[in-house]
Amino acid sequence: MEKSSNNQNIDIKFLVNLILRNWIYLLLTTLVFIAVAVVYLKISSKTFRVSTKILINIDNSGQRSGNSDLLDVGELMSQNKSLQNELVYIGSTPLIKEVIDEMNLVTSYYMQEGRIPIPRELMFTLTDIYEQSPFIVVLDENHPQPINTMIYIGIRDDRTFAIAGFNQETTLFDFKNESTIQTGVDFNISGIYSFGATVENDHCSFKILLNSNFNPEQFLGKELFFEFNSPSSLAAKFRNSLYIQLSDRESGMVDLSLRWSNPNLASELLENLVGKYIDKDLQAKNRLANSTIEYIDKQLSNISGTLGRSEQQLQNFRSSYDVMSIDEKTRNLSRQITDLESRRDDLSSDLRSLRQIENYFETNKDESNFAAPSLFGFEDEVLSTLIQEMARLASEKQELINRNQIKSPRL
Repeated sequence: MEKSSNNQNIDIKFLVNLILRNWIYLLLTTLVFIAVAVVYLKISSKTFRVSTKILINIDNSGQRSGNSDLLDVGELMSQNKSLQNELVYIGSTPLIKEVIDEMNLVTSYYMQEGRIPIPRELMFTLTDIYEQSPFIVVLDENHPQPINTMIYIGIRDDRTFAIAGFNQETTLFDFKNESTIQTGVDFNISGIYSFGATVENDHCSFKILLNSNFNPEQFLGKELFFEFNSPSSLAAKFRNSLYIQLSDRESGMVDLSLRWSNPNLASELLENLVGKYIDKDLQAKNRLANSTIEYIDKQLSNISGTLGRSEQQLQNFRSSYDVMSIDEKTRNLSRQITDLESRRDDLSSDLRSLRQIENYFETNKDESNFAAPSLFGFEDEVLSTLIQEMARLASEKQELINRNQIKSPRL
């Protein structure tokens, strides 16, 4: 026990003496790490967080009819949505890729601020200049292009520019078919070109044009870069930077946030993503409304056929029997005729009512308040349920439009 205590005292004394003998090296090392951290904070690009909210309505209250003949129609009308599925869908790669294609984000533009002299190879020092780039790149989709390779652009004047880019492990991509052609390619390009001229070799083909953002005082002599992106890979990057969280389960309110190096790009992508989701949802609701109208048309056709057959049966009955020969038979046959005529009249009334309903829906299909079938003299539980569902969907569609959550031209 005493030996253990003595050993601990010896170790502590040894460490204290070691620190005192080398305190200058420890201090210098600490100062170097602090200096490196300060320089990194000065030159590294910033990351911004942009957020938005969206309301997801999930209503599975619609019940199907117990009539076995209508089960398939009920399955057709139901949407089978769940909140968890909608959360997964809004952050899915295919939906984000559609937004990327519409925003034309295959080319990314960067600028090195130059606050501290640093080599070009330090890509983490670049700033994303989405919608602020003084030039645009027009790529040739019929020619292979290098992706994930930074290409330097130095604007000399309003007519010429210098270009340089190299990467020994470049991937060549076919943007027309969205497929990888070759990997591990030794890509190298350099030279001085005129704006509008084709920059081309075996591994690339594109043109560079000045745009309205060009300001000689701001961009002449600046370190500018661009990079081609695979749409699928870029969609995966956005998906990994997208955070989706349910803020209120009762109301279906969902928080979406995106961390990206350019806040304008992040904000626009989130806005378009929400707009694309709402547009897809409205398309699904429109398909449901069209299916309801098709179901009504089918019911009209079935009732018309039944009415025609009943009329033919009545005519055949009258021509087959001499209803005036015997008094008792006359009374029985008269009752049967009366019943058949009553059935014919009921079917005729139902046919007229359904045609009125069809005309009413054709005239008021964009309204949210629909009249019940009973107002037209027609009682049908399945049709009433479908009309209530259609009214709910139309009301929900109008509510989404009135909220003005997004600026989608398709709303």
